[in-house]
Amino acid sequence: MLEPLALFQRWTELSGAAWAGALAARCHALIHDSEERFTRALDLHKLAEQPYEQARTHLAYGEWLRRRRRKAEARPHLRHAQEAFERLGGRPWADRAAAELSAAGEAALTRRRAAPAPG
Repeated sequence: MLEPLALFQRWTELSGAAWAGALAARCHALIHDSEERFTRALDLHKLAEQPYEQARTHLAYGEWLRRRRRKAEARPHLRHAQEAFERLGGRPWADRAAAELSAAGEAALTRRRAAPAPG
C-alpha cells in the first residue's frame, strides 16, 4: 500500500489540478524541509483560486523562513497569511500568523474591533 502522501501525489499527477499540486508541494516542503517545494506550491496557488489554502502555504513558508533567521523574507508571507485569514474569518489561523509576524520583528495587524466607549 502507498503511503498517504505518495497516493495523493499520484492522484494529483493524474488529475492535473493546480490546487492539488499546490497542496502536495506544501506537504513535500514540510516533510523534506524544501524551500524549492514551498515556492512551487506558491506558484501553483496562482493558478487556482483557493485563498484559504494559499494563506496556509504562505503561513507555513513564513514560519519556515523565520525559523531559519530569514525574518525580512518571512514577513511578507506572514503578512499575506494574516490578512487572508482575517478576510476569511479564520481567527485561530490569523492569530497564529500574527504571533509569527511579531516573532519576525513586525507588529501584526489588529482588525479586532474595540468595544464601544461607555458614554
